[in-house]
Amino acid sequence: MKAFWITIVSLIFLTCTKEILDTEAELNLQKKDEFTASGGIFFPEMGVMFDRGRHPNSAINNKNRIVTIHNSSPANNMYYRAGTVNGNQIDFHHTQQKYLDGINGSIDLNDNNLVVEAHEYIERLYNQVGILNDDNSINWLWSGKYESYAQNPSISVNNDGWVVEAHESRNPFSSQNVFYRLGKIENNQINYFFSKRIEDYISKPRISIYNDNVVLVYTQSNYEITVQTGTLDRNVRDINWKSKITIENALNGDIQAIGDDKFMLIFKEFGVPNGYAIRYAQISGNTFWWISSGRVAQRILYGSDTPSITGNIQFPVAIAYAENNGGDLVYYVGSYSSD
Repeated sequence: MKAFWITIVSLIFLTCTKEILDTEAELNLQKKDEFTASGGIFFPEMGVMFDRGRHPNSAINNKNRIVTIHNSSPANNMYYRAGTVNGNQIDFHHTQQKYLDGINGSIDLNDNNLVVEAHEYIERLYNQVGILNDDNSINWLWSGKYESYAQNPSISVNNDGWVVEAHESRNPFSSQNVFYRLGKIENNQINYFFSKRIEDYISKPRISIYNDNVVLVYTQSNYEITVQTGTLDRNVRDINWKSKITIENALNGDIQAIGDDKFMLIFKEFGVPNGYAIRYAQISGNTFWWISSGRVAQRILYGSDTPSITGNIQFPVAIAYAENNGGDLVYYVGSYSSD
């Protein structure tokens, strides 16, 4: 009988100890969510209003040149602005420039100042190739339709002209699917090699490439996002998909490859008003892990759209749509912690 009660007391002690350790672990996670974790991404508390519109998207290259695009509100005119990141600010060298009609634009810029853009217009997808000039105007070289009954395109280009693209189908006779494409810029045009389905019942893909580093995020139907990494195989002209994880209570992510072995992710936290989370990841072989994860202060990035996130090895940049202020576009130039 004595041995029995000793066993019971030991079990109670171990259970209480586990609860204390779990509580401490949860508190430590909350501290990380305050974005005090080492190796993190830090944004200033106050952004800079630079335009008015909605659905922003942005791209920066390693020369710190940046291009942003957005829709006018409430019309569907599309505009771009270009400039240079200088410290914690962006020096825009001209006012916004209208370049076409459409919605849900995506843009990328490589170190050769080559620009790729994709957008939706009347349930069809179009893409363009251009050059960012020294005066920060874009000389559009080519434009073409590449998909029907589709929406929410995302496009990215590396320094060798390889292009990755992802989009959501709108075929009324099939389920909601996401497809990706791989192509190459030849004679100032994008030549796609194929279009492949990623998965059914998913939406809002975002894709990014740097050299051979490819990262992808998309939203599941049950308020989850899936993040996937891959490697460009130039010989077989395809992407070797590797690690894939799911984040719960999340939707509408944006993702950016940083160098050959890192990426950063921003997404909307489901059920948290104006709550956005940022994660910074290290890729190693077939897997990756979070260097840091945190929550952006709610007063920093706000609005119904998930902010656009871009970055190079020097600066992370977020562009937010401030719906509460009637459509202000606000940028935040952040920094990386090396601690």
